Amino acid sequence: MWFQKKKNKEKLFGLNQIIPTQKGVREEIYKWNLLYPLDKWWRDKYGISFSSEKHRESNLLDIYFEYLELKVYDEMYSDFSKKKNEKGNWIEEKEIVVSDEELISNFEKMLNV
Repeated sequence: MWFQKKKNKEKLFGLNQIIPTQKGVREEIYKWNLLYPLDKWWRDKYGISFSSEKHRESNLLDIYFEYLELKVYDEMYSDFSKKKNEKGNWIEEKEIVVSDEELISNFEKMLNV
């Protein structure tokens, strides 16, 4: 257990007083990080300390969705990079070589000269 009850059974606000032990608290933190590794990732990403008010307000489902969104984006970007040379890639810059005569001819056609 991460806490121990006082042996003399003093009551604090009508409840048995509970004193956390250092070893118990360390074990609970260790277990928490094993059970919820994405929570640790999220806290590291935003610089949020364990059991802080901001941490207690967090939602594991939202953390999971944020992580999943990043994974999906990384996969999409990775797939796009792999398909760089496939047909239909109109985003990639292509060098067009045109002679001076052809350039002047095309320009005159635009001006209807």
